[in-house]
Amino acid sequence: TVTYKGYNLSEDVFDQNATGVTFPLENLILGWQIGIPYLSKGGSGQLFIPSYLAYGNNAPSNNQPIIFDIGLIDF
Repeated sequence: TVTYKGYNLSEDVFDQNATGVTFPLENLILGWQIGIPYLSKGGSGQLFIPSYLAYGNNAPSNNQPIIFDIGLIDF
């Protein structure tokens, strides 16, 4: 269960949830699968995710990374 805000390098927010949402980790983008296990319950962090870890083979041609501020509520 996490809170999060996702944005690009221009700080344009494209997704967020401030109340908490639960996702199965294996269903998330690879950048989250790699980064979230480094957070502790109740902790927070920022994931700077290269486009290939966010979009895989469908990465946009500009190859811009995306950024997520994440609060880990529970796991």
